[in-house]
Amino acid sequence: MAQLAFGVWDAFGAYELERFPAPADIYEQHIREVQLAEELGYRYYFIIEHQNSPVGQITSPSVYLCAVARHTSRIRLGVMIYQLPFHNPMRLAQEAAMLDQLSRGRLEFGAGLGTLEHEFTRWSLPYDERREMSTEALEIILKAWTEESVTYAGKYW
Repeated sequence: MAQLAFGVWDAFGAYELERFPAPADIYEQHIREVQLAEELGYRYYFIIEHQNSPVGQITSPSVYLCAVARHTSRIRLGVMIYQLPFHNPMRLAQEAAMLDQLSRGRLEFGAGLGTLEHEFTRWSLPYDERREMSTEALEIILKAWTEESVTYAGKYW
């Protein structure tokens, strides 16, 4: 019989960052909360990536989760989601693989398109092409993780 597992979904917005003297203080507070979740038996900890958005201020999810991994030992870690159009797919494949190694195999990889048009506008990325960009990026990431060498010639990558 399958056992029910619980997780925590976490985000911190601009409003929360304004309450702390330095961004490092809020990161440390959230890391302490993840440690508590692990002690309480939670199985998963997920964050959300946003770029220049008041909704979320975790713009470098791999970096943040590496810090979380160093302060925890069992809880599984993930991003809901890596917004693929914002990442060079080979670089993201490397970062995720390294995060998985540093966390001793605890990464849950989540990928998606992104939904907030203003984030794309600020990066001069074509919002209406995010699905095609993401499809290509995910193909490259999967190749990087499963093939000896990667050659890819797409429209975006």
